[in-house]
Order: sequence, then structure tokens, then C-alpha cells
Amino acid sequence: MTIESHNLVGAGARHAIHNLEYADRADREAGTSEGSGIVLSSANVGQVARQASDGSYWVLSDDSPIIWEQIILRNGTIDIQEGGILKKQIAPIELADGEYYNMPSTSYGCGTFLAVRVSSSTAPEIIEAHWDYNAVVTSIFLSANAAITNAPGKFCAYDAGSNLRILNNLGYSIYMLYDIDGRAGPVA
Repeated sequence: MTIESHNLVGAGARHAIHNLEYADRADREAGTSEGSGIVLSSANVGQVARQASDGSYWVLSDDSPIIWEQIILRNGTIDIQEGGILKKQIAPIELADGEYYNMPSTSYGCGTFLAVRVSSSTAPEIIEAHWDYNAVVTSIFLSANAAITNAPGKFCAYDAGSNLRILNNLGYSIYMLYDIDGRAGPVA
């Protein structure tokens, strides 16, 4: 599938921060009622799930028995925990209100950007988008306070000339994480 078709990728194969989604804790722990119909297997180990009831995120560490590790924001790092025991830490990029981060220069790509409020554990803002070699940004998924333009009161991703710019206009400091697939050159 070419990059310009990335917006056609369905649940279960998407480039979001999460590849699995469950309504609540019981469904997630049982590995049942996944939103796109995925039945957990060893191929899902390492994938992230979103639990819709509280907006929490989890990493599947084993499918037999099913074991989940929770992703928690704590003291400027993202903690991945299993049973309350720290397994891994990821250092996100902190952006104050009005501050931006220019992504490494790419001609086209796709990616997911996650903004987590520094001072509380509110649900994250999410931008899932792709951009073409003309730097046109197209959204695949935007949470309520996300935009693909420079917009007040939003977590933004937009063309800044030679780079894709991620801008925090939310009115508070955030930690930003991203997962991108950037390519150089024109779309084949």
C-alpha cells in the first residue's frame, strides 16, 4: 500500500498509538470484544490497546495467559508497568503552551502524535495523519482538541514550509510522543 493510501487503513492495521481498543477493563483483561474484531495471538504481543472507559493505554506483554502492562505518565516520563512494577520508561518531549517541535525533514510520511497534559492525568490529545510530498497534511483521526492547521486552543500538526510542525496551542504544557514513518522523495 502506498503512503497516499494510508488513510484507507482500517482498525487493526492502523498507525495510531494503539492498534487495539476495548470498551472496559473486563473486555481488555479477557481479550474479548476488541473493537475491530481482533482475537489476541502472539502476533499482538507488544501492541498498544486503548481502554475506552477511562482513556488508559496498555501494552500486551503476553497472550497466553493475557498479561497487560499499563502506560502511565509520571514525573516527565512515560512508565510502562505490569502489576504495578515498572518495566520501561520513555522520555517524551515537553512543550509549553505556544511552543512547537519541527519534525525531521521528510518529503512525505504518516504518523501518530500524542499530547499528554503535564499537570494532570486527563485523556491525551491525538493526531493521526499523513502528509504528501507537497506537504499537504491530511487527518486520519483527530481527538476533540487536535487540528491539522495552526489553530488556537488545539494540539496542531501542519506544514511549516520545509518541515511538519507540531504545535502546542492547548493553553497548558504537554508531553508529546510520536511514531512516524517518514520518507524522502516523491510518492511512487
